[in-house]
Amino acid sequence: MFLVDYEGCVGCQDTIFVEELEPTWEPRVPIKLPIINPFGDRILTDWFEMLETEFHTLPLVELINEIEDLVQEILENSDNGVPELAFSEICHRCGCNWYEERERWLKI
Repeated sequence: MFLVDYEGCVGCQDTIFVEELEPTWEPRVPIKLPIINPFGDRILTDWFEMLETEFHTLPLVELINEIEDLVQEILENSDNGVPELAFSEICHRCGCNWYEERERWLKI
């Protein structure tokens, strides 16, 4: 189970989280995970370059000719690389709905 801190309050309150696992750690005590960083242009560019070489049949292939422009558009449409918004934008460009896919994956 994962707890998602949408408001960024985990470190601000009197909460019982461990930051490092030790031999005495008990599973009933949640682990404080690091904050998710936005995707930067280098991460997205590397990913698209890998797609271009490895998967020639994906719907993005015709868009990848201008990787830098594509990356900038995704960053602009995802609040500068917020992961969930970036995934949504990429899925939209592939012709699928991120939120529908996410619901399907969460059921698995």
